Amino acid sequence: MTRVVSLLPSATELLFAAGGGDLLVGRSHECDFPPAALAAPALTSARIAHTAAPGAGAEVDQAAIDAAVRASMASGESLYRIDEAALRALAPDVIMTQDLCEVCSTDLRSVERIAASLPTRPRIVNLNPTTVWQVLDDLLAVGEAVGRAAEAQAAATRLRDRLWAASEQGTPFTDGPSVLFLEWCDPPFVGGHWTPELLALA
Repeated sequence: MTRVVSLLPSATELLFAAGGGDLLVGRSHECDFPPAALAAPALTSARIAHTAAPGAGAEVDQAAIDAAVRASMASGESLYRIDEAALRALAPDVIMTQDLCEVCSTDLRSVERIAASLPTRPRIVNLNPTTVWQVLDDLLAVGEAVGRAAEAQAAATRLRDRLWAASEQGTPFTDGPSVLFLEWCDPPFVGGHWTPELLALA
């Protein structure tokens, strides 16, 4: 049976959508959906606290977090730690990750460096979608990598049909509301990639 480590929340969801949830042996600390994913051990942690402000409790200081992230990236340090010993012990056949954003998740270079040192020499599945339809393509890529191609094809077809059915509920004869989507508020970062397509379909 293929042993899979997912270091990306969306990859974990795609794995389960492709019927491969039983193959997951390790995950990132952010992979919390579906709930069954939590049965696998977390292999990563963030170097920067989510508050980035000592004694701030649950209060989130977005400007302080942004400053900490910028300082960490300027120093060349990854924003995430990977438990290399635990990853090695799991002996994965496949590691799923991304190189779309070094702030959002573990960076690809770190994953490649660790994978190259593992005796199993796992296959790295690098997901980098920029459109809604490429997200569905990634579902197919995940299914192929873990031996669940047919299940992934069926899931991608169902998701595509749901997207089209949902988009057809809107009327093309009236303009929808003006929408601003921000990924971060201080400083403001405009959301991109597949989000504008989702808004247009909605």
